[in-house]
Amino acid sequence: MGVPFANGSPSLTVDTPAMVELVLKGIMLLLREKILRPVKL
Repeated sequence: MGVPFANGSPSLTVDTPAMVELVLKGIMLLLREKILRPVKL
């Protein structure tokens, strides 16, 4: 059947685009609720 996690770390196996989407949604929620303020760079 094979080795499911060759690096032995299933917690590091992640769907990166899905994680990016979740992070962006979280940031937008914090901005909308005025918990987080925009920062000028």
